[in-house]
Amino acid sequence: MRKGHSYAILAITLAAAAGLGCSNSTAAGDCTSVCEEAQSRSCTSITNCGQCCSNTDSIAVTAGCTSQRDALRACGTSVDACSVDSSCSSQENALGACVAAFCTSNPTSPACTPPGGC
Repeated sequence: MRKGHSYAILAITLAAAAGLGCSNSTAAGDCTSVCEEAQSRSCTSITNCGQCCSNTDSIAVTAGCTSQRDALRACGTSVDACSVDSSCSSQENALGACVAAFCTSNPTSPACTPPGGC
């Protein structure tokens, strides 16, 4: 697999998780609850909501993509848990591009590894 392709997969995974409101911060929405709702409705492939939410937040911080994460989080928590992909695609793309740019410049960063649980 080409490195650029693996960064794109990471960015997509991160964006999908962040779109569920992923953060442990209750001010930004309870990621785990939103994620678990999506799981119960079979509309997410995330396997471990708590771990994914925590790891996703760390990656966005390390990559300097918090404003993109926050925009996606705001969108994701304002729509139905199963419509994040269709309703928040521009925010997902912005976060994905931010993470991919960081990982292209910093390929050995731990932030460039797919988040566990996602």
